[in-house]
Amino acid sequence: MKKKAFAPIWVLLCILIILFIFIFSWQLKTNSALRRDFTKKRKELKAVQSSGRRLEQLEKQSQELGQKKEAQELRVSAAEKEPLGLIKTITRLGSKKGFRRTSFKLRSSSVLADQSVSGPGAGLSPLYFAMVCEGTYPQLLEFLKELTSLERVVAVEKIEVKRGKDILPYQQITISFVTYTFLTQ
Repeated sequence: MKKKAFAPIWVLLCILIILFIFIFSWQLKTNSALRRDFTKKRKELKAVQSSGRRLEQLEKQSQELGQKKEAQELRVSAAEKEPLGLIKTITRLGSKKGFRRTSFKLRSSSVLADQSVSGPGAGLSPLYFAMVCEGTYPQLLEFLKELTSLERVVAVEKIEVKRGKDILPYQQITISFVTYTFLTQ
């Protein structure tokens, strides 16, 4: 009878062992699948983080380029036929320095169309204009010093000073300027 009582226990024990082995192998299989998924997701996360860092670098470069473009547009404007903003600035500067009877002469745009810059400054077109005013030598020197501090690129091509007896101590001053603008295609 003792043998018959142990038989159901052995059967039950064998079923439990088989069930344990089945559950253990199923959990092992699930664990290895989760580990593969985790490794795959970790690689994807590293790729996304790398892309995020690259995106941040590109955004920073984009902002820097935008700032450089804005600074360049301050120095050389785009597709300008007449440098009216610059003339206004120069007029204010001249009146601040004490110039009297200021006027400007612009060259025609047909002259400008044939004179585009080649070489390293390709894509630029010069704009020529002259300022005629009355002033003294010290005023002229102060004006030229202030002119160099402008953000816009402007060069003095020629300065003529004519002495007139009827306007002493002032002289008639003619300053020829050149500035540049980007050509638009």
